[in-house]
Amino acid sequence: SFMVNYEVRFDQPINILLFFFGHEMGDLIWYFAISAFVYF
Repeated sequence: SFMVNYEVRFDQPINILLFFFGHEMGDLIWYFAISAFVYF
């Protein structure tokens, strides 16, 4: 789930945090959506 985007400027920590949390939240949303679909 950890994807590296080389366009992200690593000299700006806030961009790294937003990029990382954005992808993690996307993975969590898909995880819960699939879990809800499977179990309910």
